[in-house]
Amino acid sequence: MEVKKMEDSRMIVRNPFSGLREAPDLDALEDSIFRRVAKINLPKHSDPLSISKTKITVFTQLYENKLRRFTILYRQVKSAHAFHISLCDSIYEGGYNQLLRDLESVLNSMALLKKLKHEYEIKLKTNPLSTNQLRREFLGRAGSIIKSLKPVFARIKTHSTLLSNLPNIDLTVFKVVVVGTPHVGKSSLVSNLTSRKIKIGSYPFTTKEINAGELREGSTHAIIYDTPGLLDRPLEERNNVEIRAIMALKHLANLAIFLVDPTERAGYPVTYQKTVLSSLKQVLGDLEFIEVYTHADELMTIPSEHIICVSNITLQGITFLKNYILKKAQSWYLSQQGILKRGS
Repeated sequence: MEVKKMEDSRMIVRNPFSGLREAPDLDALEDSIFRRVAKINLPKHSDPLSISKTKITVFTQLYENKLRRFTILYRQVKSAHAFHISLCDSIYEGGYNQLLRDLESVLNSMALLKKLKHEYEIKLKTNPLSTNQLRREFLGRAGSIIKSLKPVFARIKTHSTLLSNLPNIDLTVFKVVVVGTPHVGKSSLVSNLTSRKIKIGSYPFTTKEINAGELREGSTHAIIYDTPGLLDRPLEERNNVEIRAIMALKHLANLAIFLVDPTERAGYPVTYQKTVLSSLKQVLGDLEFIEVYTHADELMTIPSEHIICVSNITLQGITFLKNYILKKAQSWYLSQQGILKRGS
């Protein structure tokens, strides 16, 4: 995976699919190469053999230049972080492994064209009187190699925008996701807990912006994500592709806050909200969840001593929740230091 070490010691895992947005249109690429080869002007005294050799060489070079970026892209995708792999499985037709195979097909086409060039260079030497015919043969076979990639480029272009806009992830920061049914106050809670908004990439299966903010006290800090439209209904109402996107969160988050609206004014009974929580716990495995009840200023009694109650209006309980998150973050940072020491 491509990890960029920042000046403040953070380690950012870059989205390995960002280069997909630069994938060319295959028909336009093919047309461009053939046009440029056809327009090659050599001195009038040039013999047919030189003309054919030059056009074959230029064709091969143009193709390699157009697709050279795929060599770097393939390395980046092959070493992707588990979080990005899980999301790719949920987005790309055939999943992450199909994307790897598609990129390998592009790289193989470059190798095939080189081999074809070498083959026809030998044929031109041994058959100098058939140069025009051999050149046309080469161009025909080269065109067939390019055309064979149409399904590959169709898949890449279909999913390139969504994949290239996935978020980077910071391996060195404690991350919290706020989840719950719609309209329970998730965005307001993130705003009340954090002091600075953070821009992140998009996430599949939600058309709404994912908000993120930073909670910091001294040297301890955490990133808190709001996930609108993503984790707001039971998994029984999801298809398999959406479930895989949700499962990717276990590679991103260190803690999940499940926000419950006990007043049910948002339109969801508490029993339904608990069903959502239960199904998320199932799919997200070992990710730690804490229940947080909102509208604390309206509650006559606390539902349980194990449940934190907050109010986005009066800010009741917000400081307590901040300290709870920071304590969890401190423990996580200490554990990470222990892992680094054992690895050194």
